[in-house]
Amino acid sequence: MKVLIAIDQSPFADQILENVLNSHWPKDTSFKVLTVVEPFQWQNSAGESMSPEWKSIALEVFQTRLSNAGQILQNFRQKLEAGIPYCTAHTELLEGKPGDEIIAAAAKFMADKIVVGGHGSAPNRLLGRVPQAVAREASCSVQIVRLKESEQAASQASSQAGQAAKKAGKRGPVAGLSK
Repeated sequence: MKVLIAIDQSPFADQILENVLNSHWPKDTSFKVLTVVEPFQWQNSAGESMSPEWKSIALEVFQTRLSNAGQILQNFRQKLEAGIPYCTAHTELLEGKPGDEIIAAAAKFMADKIVVGGHGSAPNRLLGRVPQAVAREASCSVQIVRLKESEQAASQASSQAGQAAKKAGKRGPVAGLSK
């Protein structure tokens, strides 16, 4: 059996891992753990470009996101292999639109099943746009893990938002992107 597990950089990835570890898998199961980082938009909705200084900052943030995503993937794979020692697990980091990339990666991997979280960064929604797209477009079975916001996840999300706001505040408004 081939299973693609799509995770993001939210604290909810641990809940997806817990769900996978608590499921029964055949001995020949091969997992591909995937995360997709959306590329940074260099223009605002009016088509105005960022200043060179802000492009530099944005590129630095994007590179950090890629690095963090790679580390999250490796940690997830190690925990998966430790929890299901008779499986094989590989990782893949892609850039693009998450829904499209997950579907394409599942087709390329010839996945029998895709496991994806239910809402990602918007826990108050019934079902996020990525799992909706995956469920609608995938050519294999899709398991949507209903995620629960824990105090730890809420605290981490709040802390990340605060750090991003603090970093942005030190640099001033974005040229060409303010109201």
